[in-house]
Order: sequence, then C-alpha cells, then structure tokens
Amino acid sequence: MKLGYKITTALAAGSLIATLLAPAAFADSTVSITGNGAGSNNRVRIRNHNSKTVTQTNNSTISNSVSATSTSGNNNANSNTGPGSVSTTTGASTQTVDVSVGGSTNTATDPGCGCTPATNSATISGNGANSTNRIKISNSNSSTVTQSNTTSVSNTVTTSSNSGGNNANSNTGGSVSIHTGTSDQSVTVSVDGSSNTLNPAP
Repeated sequence: MKLGYKITTALAAGSLIATLLAPAAFADSTVSITGNGAGSNNRVRIRNHNSKTVTQTNNSTISNSVSATSTSGNNNANSNTGPGSVSTTTGASTQTVDVSVGGSTNTATDPGCGCTPATNSATISGNGANSTNRIKISNSNSSTVTQSNTTSVSNTVTTSSNSGGNNANSNTGGSVSIHTGTSDQSVTVSVDGSSNTLNPAP
C-alpha cells in the first residue's frame, strides 16, 4: 500500500496570551492514495481540533469592625452658693457611620476560535481494480469561558452617643437649669454584589 501523507502546521503552540491574541490555524493536510494493487483496502483519517479556554476566578473575604463613641454629657455643677444662676448646656452628640463594600468584578471577552481555515488536498488515483480507498478529513473548534465570583462580607458596627448624665446638686440660692443637646446616630451599610461581564467574540 502506498500512502502519501503530509501535514504542515501554520501556527505553533504558544502561551495563553499569544493564543488569545493570535488566530489559531488548522494544520494544512495533503493526502494521496495512489498506485496500490488490486483488491487493496486503503484508509486515511485526519482530525484537526482547535480550542480556547478562558478561566477567571475571584475570591474576596471582607471584614469590617467599626466602634464609635461620642459624648457631650456627664457635666457637673454642684455645691454652688449665691443668688446667681447655675446653668449647664450641652451640645448635640451626633455620630454618622457609613460603610461601603464593593463586590469583585470579572470582565472577559470571548476569544472565539478565530481559526484560519485549513487547506486540505486529497488525491485517490492509479489504484488497482476492486480496491477500496477512503480519505476523511474533519476540522472542529471550540471556545470555553468560565467566570466565578465568591464574596464573603462581615460587618460589625457598634455606636454609643450620650448627651445626658449631667448633675446640678447641692446648690443654694439662685436658679439651676440644665439643657441637653440631642443625641443622634446614623449608620449606613452598603454592600454591592459581585458581577461577571462576558463580551461577545469580536
């Protein structure tokens, strides 16, 4: 049996980056089945396959612990004597806590196959009577993109605000007054989920 079989590859294997940037190329195939005797059985099968795989993984673990304390109270005006007046005035005790957590992000562009069609040549000639000759050439390609995001967020916020606890004891004569400011607290916690973006193949 005489078989002629030649494969030339237009693009050698390279790194993942090179693979994504440069188009893949099927191997060029030249096959000939010639000059075989009568009753011979000759078969050639060639399979070319190109594949591209992109994998993105994000794992984020975020822990926030916030403790805030403010006070304008606990003032004392004690044991005053006289016809005058005793006055205690406290300002406002205000707290504002904002916690913002952004999720992780994956962005990828499907590289597609980007394959250059192969140049295939098949020849069956000059074989004897009753010979069986078969040539089969198949080309296939695939592109796979996988994106994964895992985000774990733990937020603990503790606040304490005080404008009270003021004392005016044992004062003699005059007038005594205590004015306390407001005690305000504002807590905002914002968590954005993770996102995956897959752009279509160019």
